[in-house]
Amino acid sequence: MENFQSDNIDLRYRGFGGPLNVAYKEPKQDLSQLKLSGKEEAVPYVEDYNAKGQIGFSRHQRNIRCGKRESGATAYVRPSMTRHNFNLTLNAFVTKIIIDRSTKTAKGVEFMKSGKKYVALSKKEVIISGGAVNSPQLLMLSGIGLEDDLSKHNISLIQELPVGQYLKDHAGFKVYYRSNQTIPKESFRKLLEEFVQGRGMLTNLDNTLTYTYVNTKNKSSTVPNMEFALLARTPVPEPIPEITNYIPEVENYTQNINQQRDFTLAVHLLHPESVGRIKLKSSDPKDFPLIDVALFDDPQDLELMYNGTEIFKQFGETPFAKHYNLTMFDFTFCDEYERDSKAYWYCAIQKLAYSTYHMSSTVKMAPRKDPFAVVDNKLRVYGIKKLRVADCSIMPTTISGHNNAACFVIGERAADWIKSDYGISTME
Repeated sequence: MENFQSDNIDLRYRGFGGPLNVAYKEPKQDLSQLKLSGKEEAVPYVEDYNAKGQIGFSRHQRNIRCGKRESGATAYVRPSMTRHNFNLTLNAFVTKIIIDRSTKTAKGVEFMKSGKKYVALSKKEVIISGGAVNSPQLLMLSGIGLEDDLSKHNISLIQELPVGQYLKDHAGFKVYYRSNQTIPKESFRKLLEEFVQGRGMLTNLDNTLTYTYVNTKNKSSTVPNMEFALLARTPVPEPIPEITNYIPEVENYTQNINQQRDFTLAVHLLHPESVGRIKLKSSDPKDFPLIDVALFDDPQDLELMYNGTEIFKQFGETPFAKHYNLTMFDFTFCDEYERDSKAYWYCAIQKLAYSTYHMSSTVKMAPRKDPFAVVDNKLRVYGIKKLRVADCSIMPTTISGHNNAACFVIGERAADWIKSDYGISTME
């Protein structure tokens, strides 16, 4: 599915010629100063974290083509607009899956558009791709879920399944570093000229330099349990997002960050033990569901985050950090604890932690005997005929990276199964 633009492609692991472009920001920055030479415990450099080995730091890859964002819309939807068997309805809001109660068969969907209700009936089957939040919400609104939860909203049960009961997410935490240099703001005209040329800041708006993957539990493992993203200073300063749950002392802390001067190192816990939940707020489809990502519900996750602070210390010893005279921001809101103590870091992590919006697994794919199973290994909803779910909600658990690429794989695989099940050729 991918077209990887690189001078060094390992064809055993990477693809080219597919619809989805993967490339690096241009111009490429020299990363040699991030290496800690002569130290066995140092994080190594790897050429491509999506190839044979993930453990180490690499240049940041993006879904961009000539510097412009590549997405499902640009790679799949727009090229299909002229196909006779493709219809796209924009600004439409699906409110319910139509299910025949007697046969437990999905027949179509109800949706709203311009204030009117419409019905779309299916000839073969219904595929839901609403994501880890909307897909479980839609299933529950349609009578698929736990009877106790649905009855609270006067929704009649059609099929009892643990929809929304197994929410997984990557936990995030950021540390900020003050440098000895401030880069000037750049004019929009200059940035736009670079963007048209497929290079520069607007092709990589958060200015991420590297991704680093490590396993803090098992140094010999080839499977990472943590991801670190290094974000450079930016000539297009934006307000720091409100990620602090409105705790006043932490809000004051983030107000001191100057994105023209400061670097950010973000850590993401890739395989947390904590399990969250999604439940309906009401039977009204327009009401957002209740989401509990349950950060650090399992104490092991907080301990793992703390173990990851060792990488912050290694980063501070790199030639890169010394070149910019980087100084880590103190967590002034944790001054009651001894600086750099375990309690100090626990305090900082708990107050600065955030969801990375990598939610998954709320419509879990698993064998029927699994207590959280909702769909089978071809993404078909258990107990309901002609209904599939194809998005990150079906992931059995978290993955060792971001969900975007995996979602495309799920879509591609679902398309193959559907074509096979109905005897449809690739050209149809």
